[in-house]
Order: sequence, then structure tokens, then C-alpha cells
Amino acid sequence: MKTIKYTQIYLLAAIAFLTVNMNAQSGSIGGGLSYGSEIEEPGINLRASGALSSGIMFGADFNYFFPGDDGSFDVDVYGVNGNLSFLIHAGEVVYLYPLVGINYTSVRTEFVGFTETRSEVGANVGGGFGFNFGAISPFLEYKYVISNYDQNVLTVGVLFNLSRQ
Repeated sequence: MKTIKYTQIYLLAAIAFLTVNMNAQSGSIGGGLSYGSEIEEPGINLRASGALSSGIMFGADFNYFFPGDDGSFDVDVYGVNGNLSFLIHAGEVVYLYPLVGINYTSVRTEFVGFTETRSEVGANVGGGFGFNFGAISPFLEYKYVISNYDQNVLTVGVLFNLSRQ
């Protein structure tokens, strides 16, 4: 079970590396904190993005939520996302972006030694805004995951902007 989880994390890392290297002029890596409305718990977010063309970005991100242990159930929830967004500059440092994408969610439940893992592929719709301060870009993003694991996800974090001269 852990081998599958680590394989998925390595796959996300590879996608992130390729994403950042798609366009040598524009890419970013970073992360932050997320909150899932249905599991009602916080999580961590790791992400990378790169420019496909002027204003159009592709991003990959990974969310791991901490639903906790209520004494009888142990639950792990994570999601992997691939999103397309269109940057709209609203000033020198402020940018907005709508997004659409694909989501893969995995939920593992353990109860008295019995483990069940379920996964679902779905869609993302949402948007966000950020502040480009050169080397760093704080951001706030909302997305709605449409699948059997529907939920609102709010993420706040920081991107580290990469560029090669």
C-alpha cells in the first residue's frame, strides 16, 4: 500500500519537474496550506507550474489532508491535480486566474486492522489571485472538485518564481 503511495508521489514530482521546465522563461514551485470542505480538515499543498504560452499556464499540485484518527478509524486523503489557467494581470504585481483541470483523489480507511482504499478521477473548476513580487508570489486559490468526492478546496501559499536568463 505504501509503495503505491510513494510511486504516486514520485510521479507527481516528475510531472512537477517537467512542468517547470516547459518554458525556460516562466516557471514556479511552492506550496501552502489547504482546507477541504467535506473532510473539514487542513492539509498541505505542493505545486509546480510552467507557461505553455503567453498567459496560459499548466500546473500540477498535490494535496495531503490530515483527517485524523477518531479512535476507531484511521483515514488518509490525498489528491493530485493537473490544471490549466489563464493569467489576467490586474496591475503591476496583482494577477487573477480562472482554472480548469483534472483531479485524482484517493481515500484510505483503516478500521480494526481492515484497510480499504478508494480512488476517483474528477474535474476541477475554480480560480485564484496572487501577487508577483519578483522572486516570490503569495497566492490564494479556490477550486471545486467534481467527482464522487466533491468538495471545495481553499489553498493559501507561496510560489517561488524560477527563470533562466
